[in-house]
Amino acid sequence: MSSSIQLKSSHVIIDSSIAIPCFGDSIHAMVSYKEESGQLLLSWIENSFFSKLHKVHQVIIKQKDLKGTVSVPVRDVIIDHDLSEMDRELSFDFNTKNRFIKIDLI
Repeated sequence: MSSSIQLKSSHVIIDSSIAIPCFGDSIHAMVSYKEESGQLLLSWIENSFFSKLHKVHQVIIKQKDLKGTVSVPVRDVIIDHDLSEMDRELSFDFNTKNRFIKIDLI
């Protein structure tokens, strides 16, 4: 079975089954990387609670298909933290209540 989230060409590809409930129709997301846990945190742009808890930066998300699959650029995180650029499936946890995703990058 394929993962709903993958790293491909320094972009996190999120399947529509996760992307739509998390980001809605927004073209922006908030990103934070937690070095101690190796987790990338993504949230919808209007989550003020998320931005108060984490040091975030805003990125533009791109729709990859008509189903709602999206691509989130993470090259800066990969370079800044010397992470593997290898394309792969990623394990994750999606918090539906607060609309954020924790993705394991290491």
